[in-house]
Amino acid sequence: MNGNGWWKTTAVGLGGAIVGLLGFLFLQGREVVSAAQVSRMIQTESPYVADKGKIEERALYTARSLDQVASDQREILRELAELRSEMKGLAGQVSGLAESVQTGRPRR
Repeated sequence: MNGNGWWKTTAVGLGGAIVGLLGFLFLQGREVVSAAQVSRMIQTESPYVADKGKIEERALYTARSLDQVASDQREILRELAELRSEMKGLAGQVSGLAESVQTGRPRR
């Protein structure tokens, strides 16, 4: 075997390897998804997208419930303020009655 045969064999082997590698890379590259495809898949196929409507609905329900609780609390506080005012008036009357009982003088 002379020197030319060795180079020829090596060149053919390397050429075949390069062609095989390019074919492999081409086939693998076809299966790779792009950023746009990934974004579309997240927006349409993600389980979180399906739950998004339920989550937003629950958040809205919770917000409305909290608003109702706050409204109820304001009403209760208003009624407590009225009761406190009435109790102060009654306490004054009771105090006056107690004083009149102790002193023996009728209260005016």
